[in-house]
Amino acid sequence: MPPGCGGAGRPLATAARAGLDAALLALGVVAFWELRRYSAVPRLSGGSLGIDPVLAVAPVLALAGLALLPLRALPAAARLLDRLSARGRRLTAALASWQVARRPVRQGGPILLVVLAVGTGTLVLAQHQSWRQSQLDQAAFATGADVRAGLAAPLPLGRAALIAQAHGVLGAMPVSNFNSGFDVYALDARAAPDTVLLRPDLAALRPAVLWRRITPARPSPGLVLPGRPARLAVTAAVRPPRGVHLGTLPVSLSVQDGWGIVYSVPAGSLPADGRYHRLAADLTGPGQPAAGQAAAGQAGGRGGARYPLRLLGLSLSYQLPGFPVPPSGPAARTTLTEAGIAAARATLDVRDLAVSARPSGGFAAPFAGAGQHPGTGPRAGGGGLAGWHAAAGAAGLADPHAFGIKPAVKAWRPGTASLTFSVGTGLLIQKSGAVPLPVAGQLALTAGYPAGPLPAIATRAFYGSANARLGQVIPLPVGNATVPVRLVAAIRAFPSAGGTAPAIIVDLGSLGGTLAAQSQPPVPVTGWWLHTAPGSPPRLPAGATAATWAGTAAVLLGDPLPNVPQLALLVIALAAALLATIGFVVCVVAAVTERRLQDALLAALGVGRGARTSQLCLEQLMLSVPAAIAGALIGVGLARLLVPAVTLTSGAAAPFPPVHVLIPLGWTAVLALVVAAVPVLTAVVAAAHRPDPAAQLRLGDSA
Repeated sequence: MPPGCGGAGRPLATAARAGLDAALLALGVVAFWELRRYSAVPRLSGGSLGIDPVLAVAPVLALAGLALLPLRALPAAARLLDRLSARGRRLTAALASWQVARRPVRQGGPILLVVLAVGTGTLVLAQHQSWRQSQLDQAAFATGADVRAGLAAPLPLGRAALIAQAHGVLGAMPVSNFNSGFDVYALDARAAPDTVLLRPDLAALRPAVLWRRITPARPSPGLVLPGRPARLAVTAAVRPPRGVHLGTLPVSLSVQDGWGIVYSVPAGSLPADGRYHRLAADLTGPGQPAAGQAAAGQAGGRGGARYPLRLLGLSLSYQLPGFPVPPSGPAARTTLTEAGIAAARATLDVRDLAVSARPSGGFAAPFAGAGQHPGTGPRAGGGGLAGWHAAAGAAGLADPHAFGIKPAVKAWRPGTASLTFSVGTGLLIQKSGAVPLPVAGQLALTAGYPAGPLPAIATRAFYGSANARLGQVIPLPVGNATVPVRLVAAIRAFPSAGGTAPAIIVDLGSLGGTLAAQSQPPVPVTGWWLHTAPGSPPRLPAGATAATWAGTAAVLLGDPLPNVPQLALLVIALAAALLATIGFVVCVVAAVTERRLQDALLAALGVGRGARTSQLCLEQLMLSVPAAIAGALIGVGLARLLVPAVTLTSGAAAPFPPVHVLIPLGWTAVLALVVAAVPVLTAVVAAAHRPDPAAQLRLGDSA
């Protein structure tokens, strides 16, 4: 070889190596960019999953490209460290930094092994922790609470606390879920912050602030029933018009409990004879079958209502008086109008309301209403029904085969609780020649309710499907009624409703009061969301179904399909750590063997074995600790980009709620320290087996 060829080849080799480094680094940056924009695993035309080259190659390129950064920065860092150490007076640090600076290229292999091992381990730990948390989040979103109980039929008023008082229940929230073209959830907003498992990132507001948006600021309207009543008595009279027979009028009461659930409680029948009669309503759950009593015992709860109770309204029904059947044909309605049937007037008087804490016997003195003690008002109408409203109607007249005149309110005097109404007329004539059927009329006295719209929370899917905006007032269909609601908050999705389902959430008590004010039946409450103590599943009534967060999470975590890849990833992480350990052991042993003569010279100069061992350990720490830190940072960056793309459900779909990337900092630090400590421990062991320095010097002289 001609002289100078070796020197001329070095710049060429350096340039080639720099070009390769730049190319690999550029590929790593591109891979990072692609991972950042990655959305989901591709599917083939048949629906099966495909192999995405980006997902397969990008992490490797990104890890390899970024691992070059600490490797190429080593020479400059070593020279700087050598200069700093040379200024000090410690021989151990100066020798260690000098050894690193004099041959930095040789240290590249061990450093690369540490970076790859720690980076891979951090990525695997983050993926496993994120996958596990994703299963827990999916279980919480599917159940909505620690326990979600479903009943075949609503519990009666006297058994409403049956579930809430079960063993292990820390909090209970009644939920009425029905469909109005979209899911509607009516729930107790006061209990929601401690019960609903809504992940914070699914709402722009904190849970306490979010649920406060739909929590009533003032108590519900209506009469507060004093104490813990078992019965409620209503003393009333109906005076029919002369010559009109109204028979007996069944009476029912709308009663709301402390959860906001509204119940329709029968109170017997009121004869229309002009005399006052006392009607009693059982508030402990009349007609509860023996099976229900047994279920209460099995559930371990003593049942009962949640107090205070409120009376929201009372309603009466009767048969509209008939009239001579008009001739058939198109002239039927005309004949009815020409008949000029006079609207006879009747009067309903409510004299007093009283309660009793016992299931039988007499009643206490009549009470006046909210804020007053029993016995302070001789007449409920004097203050108890002030602000109430009266309504009359006949829903049956909406039938096209029905004919008649609707009853109407003629006068309502809340101060004396006296209602004057026209009784109306009506018959249902299904076909010519058939016997006419009677039509029912309804009377209702209801507590007033704020005329403003109810506040509601809606999901983003609802805003999109309804083309609505925040703050807008929209009509909410509930049965045969329409309730105006104002959209006061938006959430990404609501638990148990699905990730893309439109849904609206309102306060149960507010909705029940609004429906009662419109003389509409209450919404059925067949769902209970429970906050329970860990490991204490409640005993529910017979026939109830339950979905538990813990049970759902156990099923997801125990699914073998995603568990196999998780185990495989852990094996890969252990293999990478083992490979790095073996590589470092080999490098340290080779370095010790290579520097035996140098070590012997230091010993001859008076440097003790402890100082020489410390120098070797410090040298390895200067290499392994920065490499471990760099590997951990690279692993964290890769995890934040890669984990959301590869974490799927057992059906190979993107999970909902979306995956949160969790970095187990404790385990990552342990991994980095263990990998960084391996070369130090190897150096200690290797230094303990160093041969006699004099023999090494003689061997060096002979060489």
